[in-house]
Amino acid sequence: MLSRRWIIFLTASMLYFVGYFHRVSITVIVEDLMKEFSASATSLGIFSSFYFYPYALMQIPAGLLIDKLGSRKTLTIFCLVASIGTLIFSLSPSLSYATFSRLIIGFGVSVGFLGTAKLIASWFNARSFASLIGILVAMGNVGALLASAPLALMVIELGWRLSFFSIAFATFAFAGLIWLIVKDTPMVKENNSNELNSDSSYEDRKDRNMFSGVMQSIKTKDFWLIAFPPLFFFGSFISLQGLWGVPFVMQIFALSKVEASIIVMMMSIGFSIGALFWGIVSDRLPVSRKNIYLFGLILYVSTWLCLTLFRYVPISPWLHALFFFLGFFFGAIPISVAMVRSLFPLKIMGAATGAANALPFVGGALYPLLFGYILDVFGLERIDEGVRVYSSASYELGFMVCLFSLIFATGMIFFIKNKKTLYNS
Repeated sequence: MLSRRWIIFLTASMLYFVGYFHRVSITVIVEDLMKEFSASATSLGIFSSFYFYPYALMQIPAGLLIDKLGSRKTLTIFCLVASIGTLIFSLSPSLSYATFSRLIIGFGVSVGFLGTAKLIASWFNARSFASLIGILVAMGNVGALLASAPLALMVIELGWRLSFFSIAFATFAFAGLIWLIVKDTPMVKENNSNELNSDSSYEDRKDRNMFSGVMQSIKTKDFWLIAFPPLFFFGSFISLQGLWGVPFVMQIFALSKVEASIIVMMMSIGFSIGALFWGIVSDRLPVSRKNIYLFGLILYVSTWLCLTLFRYVPISPWLHALFFFLGFFFGAIPISVAMVRSLFPLKIMGAATGAANALPFVGGALYPLLFGYILDVFGLERIDEGVRVYSSASYELGFMVCLFSLIFATGMIFFIKNKKTLYNS
């Protein structure tokens, strides 16, 4: 039977689960949106990116909110916001309304990862932090799994609007569960808590700690060397998993939506397994987290190189394996959260982690838009019943741009200092 702390952890992770579902679900309905809203690749890139702008901008405020209000209140309120955004999306009469709903959804799910990470730090031993972050990422990828082939089948059966209407209702139910089950700390002494909260100097000190956490983070060189590369890694990953993966597989390899969704789903399966694997390796092996992190991401770049060469290498029989390993090696990325955590004390963890967590979502906003622009400018071949079909050369160019940026990001990791703080702690 699950202990209380595990029930709290799994319940809190529901918002991150919902957030990851929305992050990657659009790739399944690209053709539906093209038909219904006469959307180009660039306009869909803009639409997709509006999830990530509020997500990125909210990471530092989210960290401050979580440090101040606690995870329970913050997760519940923002989960309700996400349900409202999903409802608006399901009823959108135009791409403009859909884009606005995407903004609300991104804002609503922006606290999911940090809120749950703070609960992990409060309820579990520090030595297992990276492993539990891996489990959290795996939970998010369950959302990504449901946002691939299962969502494709649901959309075929119900249509995309009714499908997302149902998801809005489920998200509302998740908010209720979070409120009822989650508790911020293992032990709360009411008398001490009341005394502290009645002391204005305590609140002043707490606010100073939160803002000093942000300032301390951005003044630390290793913080930037750890936090900046995920902008490129996450941006490339989400542009494929979250938007252009299904259209690419359908158009280049002549597969159906469900077949293409299953292939892209392999990224989620690989990421779920990889996040657990790399987190456990990071916690258990007597090797610096930097070296484990670097090794995993070099393998990710190598796999991306294979994808970029799809016109010259017969990868068609290996698509499932290729997409799986893209996800598996990308699973090393959560180690960066543990590395940032090891640099700063727990009292400013929310602010420091929030500052780091903003950068990947800047990449998540920019890469799908850049990729869509490349497709529109260099690769539009024809329009079939409202669906835009792009050339293999334009997909290759988009992958190549991603590859070069990944090589640059990998080079940054070499300059992280191998300090004691980057080992298990």
